[in-house]
Amino acid sequence: NLASMRYAYNRRIAQRPGIAGKITYKFAIDEYGVVVFCQVLNTTMNDEVFENILTEKIKNWRFERIYRPRDVTEVVYPFVFTQ
Repeated sequence: NLASMRYAYNRRIAQRPGIAGKITYKFAIDEYGVVVFCQVLNTTMNDEVFENILTEKIKNWRFERIYRPRDVTEVVYPFVFTQ
């Protein structure tokens, strides 16, 4: 999953050279490993286009299933992007 984010960052650098910073996301994963919620909590990138691209990528991530009915795991994770 992280490789696709790095790829998206490298593509965005070609359009906006010099962008760098940290984006903290909050997302939730259901019992089937599906991301059911994702939002930006904080960002120093100030690039809404890039943030939206990553949000969509995270929403499409899949994780291993857990065997706890109706369990949702919330994750807060910072992603740091530098050249």
